[in-house]
Amino acid sequence: MEITITEKALKYLKKHKPLSIIIYGIPNETSAGCSCGGNAKKYYIPSIQMEFTNKERSQYKEFYCNDYKILISNNIDIEKNDKIIIDLEKIFFSEKLIVSGIKIKMG
Repeated sequence: MEITITEKALKYLKKHKPLSIIIYGIPNETSAGCSCGGNAKKYYIPSIQMEFTNKERSQYKEFYCNDYKILISNNIDIEKNDKIIIDLEKIFFSEKLIVSGIKIKMG
């Protein structure tokens, strides 16, 4: 697995000085084409946030990139040839970190 932090995201992180970056999955379900929910499949939408405390995070795998600790939730399946990119999204005057390269797996 390869993790890349873009230059825009690095500038943003240097400005905010987080202790770590957390990539986690937001649970969601799909009814697989049926509105009755009988064949609902659970999946996780990847999301990202900065962490400013040193909480115990036993449900996360720990990685490092550009001197930043990156914690990836155990409910996100990562394969060894995945390329994860942490970038910065700007909309008008708002900025936020985004993550791409994580495949959503249905369960």
